[in-house]
Amino acid sequence: MRLKSISPINFRGYRAATTIPINEALTGIIGRDDFCMSTILEALAIFLKRMA
Repeated sequence: MRLKSISPINFRGYRAATTIPINEALTGIIGRDDFCMSTILEALAIFLKRMA
């Protein structure tokens, strides 16, 4: 299974639909302190835990 993008909606800091593309070569998550980077990782962890 390969993720191509994630689209968190109404999850923690993401209220509007936001699509975050995931490049197959390399994906890095960078941003300001209040950018919700840990929220993106938490959403991925929840998704992957449900898939296991």
